Amino acid sequence: MGGGWNYYSRTDGGLLANQPTVCGGYCASQNCGSSRAGSQDDCHYYNATANDWYLLAKMTTKRSQHAIHMITPDIMWITGIFIS
Repeated sequence: MGGGWNYYSRTDGGLLANQPTVCGGYCASQNCGSSRAGSQDDCHYYNATANDWYLLAKMTTKRSQHAIHMITPDIMWITGIFIS
């Protein structure tokens, strides 16, 4: 997946449709570069067969220090926000 993913912090996630999924988070400029630094708007899922993370969606708001609650196995509720 690249793009500094290993350096994200303050993220949250859950099992969405039986796939580990994470959304948002924070990446410092020394790890992600100035164009990707700060709060993030990506959601990624993990594909165990490929042993890699893939972009699932973009949130309408960049978030870090947020919370995710699984409403059903197919519905995530993302709440709270910190924009940087």
